[in-house]
Amino acid sequence: MKKLTLPIYNQLGKKTDEVLDLDPAIFAGKINPPLVSQVVISQNSNQRMATRHTKDRSEVRGGGRKPWKQKGTGRARHGSIRSPLWKGGGVTFGPRKDRNFSKKINKKMRKAALISILTDKFNNDKIKVLNKVVLDRAKTKEAAKLLAAFKLEKKSILALFKISQGLKRAVNNLPNLFLFESRNLNPRDLMTSDFLLISKKGIENLSQIILGSSKPKESYGNSKEKD
Repeated sequence: MKKLTLPIYNQLGKKTDEVLDLDPAIFAGKINPPLVSQVVISQNSNQRMATRHTKDRSEVRGGGRKPWKQKGTGRARHGSIRSPLWKGGGVTFGPRKDRNFSKKINKKMRKAALISILTDKFNNDKIKVLNKVVLDRAKTKEAAKLLAAFKLEKKSILALFKISQGLKRAVNNLPNLFLFESRNLNPRDLMTSDFLLISKKGIENLSQIILGSSKPKESYGNSKEKD
């Protein structure tokens, strides 16, 4: 199999002398659009909340007695004014706040979807690897230089192994740049983004997670090193 590599850029958009070797199992995998669609739909469903709610006949106030006697009035028989047949009564088959929209997607499917998307982005030259990202000041103007260096105008993702608070503040006001720790990259956000900027350490960490290594090189919670 042909060796897969990507050049490593600095944050000014210039190529360095380094080259990163990629794992073919991740960046030359099978592209499965139906699976990606299923995983993305499940992510959307899992974030969906039932906010609308209508009362059924058991929740409507009133109707404690029969409106009129069963026979002899010439009118139709009714047992309660809370019936859905009455104005102000309960609603039949209306939206309920206890609805559950969640869908289960297992880990293998999620990883296969990630591999499909990463392979597609690699094939279309939509991935750029950075050696590091260091801002002189925690300012949006400084973070915007990164977009300008790579001429990114559409929605893009910047994925790093660790994110500093200063970088988070700097990127927060950029509408087309979304910041992720590499371990939190997910199929939906990758699928809906045009470009992926990822640090060298971030792509190594992402590969390690996808391949399911049981012994990570560094502890996420205790690591003091940042990109």
